[in-house]
Amino acid sequence: MSRDPDTLGERVLSSQEFRDFANECLDWAKSAKSDSERNIFLQMAQIWLEAAVRSEAGPTRVHRARHEVIARLAG
Repeated sequence: MSRDPDTLGERVLSSQEFRDFANECLDWAKSAKSDSERNIFLQMAQIWLEAAVRSEAGPTRVHRARHEVIARLAG
């Protein structure tokens, strides 16, 4: 039996939300006070964009397995 993650107290982010977070990090990078800080924000943006791409590709086996385990424990 599969359950919606929202019913288990989780919220699945959309790829657009991941992209919005990436854009926010890019904005922070523009106003960074140092090269080190800017690089951190750029790395964060890259990770958010990668998450957007992965979410658009669909759930991975690990992601599906994790939700199956959670559903079994909750059900």
